[in-house]
Amino acid sequence: MTLEQDVFVVGAGPTGLACAALLARDGVGVTAITRYPGFANSPRAHIINQRTLEVFRDLGIHDRVVDAAMPASLMGQVVWAETLAGPEIARRRGWGAGAARLSDYAAASPCGVANIPQHVLEPILCDAARGFGADIRFDLELVSMRQDGDRVISVCRDRRTGEELEVVSRYAVGADGDNSAVCREIGFEVIGQAGLGHMVNYWVEADLTAYTAHRAGSLYQVFRPGGAEVTDNAMFVNVRPWDQWVVAVPYDPAIGADRSEEAATRVVRRYVGDDELPVRLIGASTWTINEMHAERCTSAAS
Repeated sequence: MTLEQDVFVVGAGPTGLACAALLARDGVGVTAITRYPGFANSPRAHIINQRTLEVFRDLGIHDRVVDAAMPASLMGQVVWAETLAGPEIARRRGWGAGAARLSDYAAASPCGVANIPQHVLEPILCDAARGFGADIRFDLELVSMRQDGDRVISVCRDRRTGEELEVVSRYAVGADGDNSAVCREIGFEVIGQAGLGHMVNYWVEADLTAYTAHRAGSLYQVFRPGGAEVTDNAMFVNVRPWDQWVVAVPYDPAIGADRSEEAATRVVRRYVGDDELPVRLIGASTWTINEMHAERCTSAAS
């Protein structure tokens, strides 16, 4: 089967979906694919800056995004502590919440900032893209891509059925990250360091109102004192005030990450400093800290 399209977007995360929505809004025929069966299955990225909200305003979804996000008044602090129940090390205002920067942010844009988890944002973006006429497809992965004169020929495979689809487009957009099939196929090089750290995210329900509501913020960093390892720390990311969190902690890849509810409960209680805290695990995932970038904005073959 062959599909002819103006623009073919590989990757249907926030970047790919926004790209597809903007193109379709302006009358460009566009298909965006993702190898995954659905939207992000965990909060992942979450803080949206002013420029991005301006783009969302242009797409007509600004209010919907802001309504689905944490209230901006609750995201303006970053807190460092030995445990959430224990001594506080420091706190600072962020994202324009402090008096010293409030006017700068207000003058810079008609939009503010927002804290909306990726699994909530992606369906909003997808609805907008499809509403403008974009073709969004799941379970479809890029197998190969090549330039053929003024066309791009892409071969994709349906991960459910194994069937192949050839996409012939005037342009192609790679929105599938630095470790991507698009980069591989066009010879686009990225450099830097990979594997700088290994983290496990525990997405949990745990009522931390008593430890966080009085110092409202989107990020809480806990450093356990007295240990020789700087890895004895956890980041609490506020997903839903004040009872849903992503708790990110380092792990040793040689041993592996324990994704069980017992492990999540043990970790959360330890860094909160409450041995009786009820914890329910929603999901667990691992990720790697990489420092990668492209030296140039065009491929050697272009």
